[in-house]
Amino acid sequence: MQSFDRLAGRGVIDDDFYEELEEALLQADTNVRVTTEILDELR
Repeated sequence: MQSFDRLAGRGVIDDDFYEELEEALLQADTNVRVTTEILDELR
């Protein structure tokens, strides 16, 4: 959950944000397909 807390406090949405979000989702046991779909929708 720390990963998501850190992301929420960033204030900037850039490539680094999406990379950190991808890492946090995968660490939270979100499968690769779902993670990719989430990131595609957000971008």
